[in-house]
Amino acid sequence: MYLDEHGGRIVRVLSLPLQSIVNPFGTLFDSTRLIIPDTWQFNLWLVIQGLFSDFMLLLAGLSVRRRFKAG
Repeated sequence: MYLDEHGGRIVRVLSLPLQSIVNPFGTLFDSTRLIIPDTWQFNLWLVIQGLFSDFMLLLAGLSVRRRFKAG
């Protein structure tokens, strides 16, 4: 599924950021990753992107909670 030229690129493009959002440090320590980055710089960027995305999701959840709690 990941190596197919027609749909494989789309699956890889969608699953790599999702993988880093769900488990930001998984690219460093987990051996059961779906997609492996090519370089250590890209790996580091995925960790930073995953942590930033998790932080933004946390802030969005807190703002929704605060919005409905105040009303």
